[in-house]
Amino acid sequence: MKKSLIFAFAAAFLALTACQKEVSTSPAAQKTIRFQASDIETRTVFGTPAGSTYPTLWTDTDIQMGISLNLSSSDKVAADITPSADGKTATFKADFENLTTASSYTFVAFYPNSVVKSVNATNKTLNIEFPAGQTSTATTPDENAQIIYAVSETFTELPETEVPLHFKHASAYLHLVFTNAALNGATVSAVNITSSTPIVGRWFFNLADATIAENATGKTVSIATESLENVWCALAPADLSGATLKFVINTDKGTLTKEITLPADRKLTPGSIKKLTVDLAGIAVQEPVVYKLVKSKDELYFGDKVIVVSAGELEKALGATQNSNNRSAADIAKEEDYIYNPSDAVQQLVLEEGAIPGMYSFKTTTGYLYAPGGGNYLRTKEAKDDAGTFAITIDEAGTKIIGQKPGITQVEMRYNNNSNPDGSVNNLFSCYASTSSCKPVVLYRMDIDPMDEEQYFTASLPGSSSLSAGAHTVQVYVFGNVAWTATTTGGTLDSASGNTSKILTLSIPENTSSSAITYTVTVSTTASVSPKSYEFTLTQAAKSGESLPAGTVLWSEDWEGGAASDTPSAYIAKDSKTTVVYNNGTVTYTQSSAGVKLYADYLVYVDSKYTGTDKPADKKMNLLLAKNNGTWTITGIPCKNVAKAKITFRSNYGTVGYSNLSTTTEGVTIGAFTTTNYTSDWNKKVYVNSHEITFSGTAETFDLTFKNSNTSNNVRLDDIVVEVLE
Repeated sequence: MKKSLIFAFAAAFLALTACQKEVSTSPAAQKTIRFQASDIETRTVFGTPAGSTYPTLWTDTDIQMGISLNLSSSDKVAADITPSADGKTATFKADFENLTTASSYTFVAFYPNSVVKSVNATNKTLNIEFPAGQTSTATTPDENAQIIYAVSETFTELPETEVPLHFKHASAYLHLVFTNAALNGATVSAVNITSSTPIVGRWFFNLADATIAENATGKTVSIATESLENVWCALAPADLSGATLKFVINTDKGTLTKEITLPADRKLTPGSIKKLTVDLAGIAVQEPVVYKLVKSKDELYFGDKVIVVSAGELEKALGATQNSNNRSAADIAKEEDYIYNPSDAVQQLVLEEGAIPGMYSFKTTTGYLYAPGGGNYLRTKEAKDDAGTFAITIDEAGTKIIGQKPGITQVEMRYNNNSNPDGSVNNLFSCYASTSSCKPVVLYRMDIDPMDEEQYFTASLPGSSSLSAGAHTVQVYVFGNVAWTATTTGGTLDSASGNTSKILTLSIPENTSSSAITYTVTVSTTASVSPKSYEFTLTQAAKSGESLPAGTVLWSEDWEGGAASDTPSAYIAKDSKTTVVYNNGTVTYTQSSAGVKLYADYLVYVDSKYTGTDKPADKKMNLLLAKNNGTWTITGIPCKNVAKAKITFRSNYGTVGYSNLSTTTEGVTIGAFTTTNYTSDWNKKVYVNSHEITFSGTAETFDLTFKNSNTSNNVRLDDIVVEVLE
């Protein structure tokens, strides 16, 4: 059997000291160093206490010790541990390879080996991960979470005799006792603790003074336990003075939740045990929160609450902690196709339509997940765009979540538990190339408990309730697990009834009459839910004259005939302007107070028809739209008898944040942003950007506003054209 350290506890925590000692040495070829561990502070299971002090023992497990020579990542090995018969001492040996010559030799041992992700000789620190998932017994915290370390004496040459080590605690300990729990026959499976202050995750632990500094920390720990009488956990030694602790107790019948605020002067120190009694009087079991494995894309709807989970047997979910370039991983427990009551460490995501129609964005509490490229990155930003838009495919080969930012390869969301060169294991979610060895993921969707009946019934109709005179296909989303029926006063529904969630399609023909048509869709149920009926009304505009031919230019602008530093409002008054308005109409330009003006620098001089070294005179001018919300508004653009149009414009940037096109005209909808980029013949990046524009109201003219919300860069605009599609 492999041997491993099991350490016991005493409340005192001694200061770290080290003195230099010279010993006789073996020849330079020696690579095996033996160690002797014995100290009252060393343990991983708590024995029966004598007063407030817990005895310490070494016992048999498969957990290994880690040993680093001179805090070098390359000279770091793992070792099995052999305890003495009475458990009061233990020995282990380290087989070092390719040892480098040094002026002195100091050994740092740490347990468990797996929790130390890296070492730093310069800062004298260990990068420690205090586990977010633990298992408690009635008398001890999880062995894998009880982190101890020891620093040897410093030797001038490699020692030949056993090196004595005295271990100290890096972890602090919490002993929980829950009273007055009204379980009513429910079976406890876990206690989840979420703190307003970080308590787990990765920290830099200073060996000199036993202080810690945040790295990639977490605020939630999940403790597997079948009893509430004595629940133990090991945490980072953090200051919890005035902190809020939320306890969520998982049972087979639901959860019990209690939130408390700790008083001042509540600090967790290395090696200390804090006992906390939590009174659950008056708290009832709440029905469980259930997530179900998504096996078909047809099961996904905008507005769903989902979690991203590692595929297969791995039990990890995308976490609530956003690191600089990736997301944390949180522990979950899969029960066939279901996940019950995931902890607050798991990131619940709201599924929304992405910046590209028909695709998806994942909304967190602080913004949208996105794949920026340039590395294996997964970050969060405030607004969604192409980088924050994902295509989802689910088939026999599995689930793929692919970012849509053009020109990059690291776009597939995956779970990374690969090993690092120093022996540590990653535990994170990010975006990778399709050839990556990182693990695939699946989606779980918040669902009803399959044992319950008639839990909910909802329906929604996304998009505008006003339609143009043309033919339309409208989707009605129905959510529920009860029998329902659907009717319409006009058009054709593809389904008249069902008993599960479904997307209904309403087909509406073109309106060729001179009067508007109203359609009413009603979805209802006789089940014992409330409300029982949902009704949605659509108004289709009348056909009011002959449509303009496709390709008709409603308005265009290329800024020639202007002068450098002209504002748009000044430029429009010039006789030599090249502004085009359909049917010789008139448009008006306005702009924000500063930083919006014409530039004569060819910056958006573009495309393959301009070749050679001479810049054509008619491509000289462009409009500078200042960073940090510089705006330009055009009013009076004709749109009578137009159902759909398209705007295109050239720019030196190809992301929507540099233009943010919008309108205030009722019945006019700006479609999704698309872009094509290439390099002009004078080595400038140029983008042709576009939106479709839909007209469903009765307005004969409309307005457009460009707004540069980027806080770092100005943008240039040129060759702007609005033309009819239908």
